[in-house]
Amino acid sequence: MKKNIFLVAIMAFVGFANAQMVKPTELVANYSSFNGQTISVADFTGSIRGMGAISVDATPVKLNTTNVLNGPSSKAPTKGSNTLPSSKAKFCKILKGYKIVDFTASGSENCGCFYIPTNMVTKFQDIQKLGAKLMVRVSVDSKYKVNKITGVDSL
Repeated sequence: MKKNIFLVAIMAFVGFANAQMVKPTELVANYSSFNGQTISVADFTGSIRGMGAISVDATPVKLNTTNVLNGPSSKAPTKGSNTLPSSKAKFCKILKGYKIVDFTASGSENCGCFYIPTNMVTKFQDIQKLGAKLMVRVSVDSKYKVNKITGVDSL
């Protein structure tokens, strides 16, 4: 049993060592250049959707009382009468056996969806609870914008 754990630990270390190490800003800036590669992202910041706080940028709702009383107007909205909020949240397909990770970095909405296997969720959350820096190994597919996390470790 100890030999198996040791072997798995060595294989994980070798896997992280073979993957190119990038910072989140580099991933966002050069996203398409990583297509088809497995990279290690240092200082990865994100939350598992549906299992913690989700940061969504949305404009506040301010309805004009005239619109509320009279119903929707066919005229274009004027200054001071905002329409419904515009959300920048990513709409990712649900993949069986995976959870969606909301990757937080400036410009990350252009990097598509990040998925983590359900068997890695606990380790991901445990590292976050410890306050340690998170490093993830990601298989990047910039064509379809589907990025699968294949490994999780602390720095």
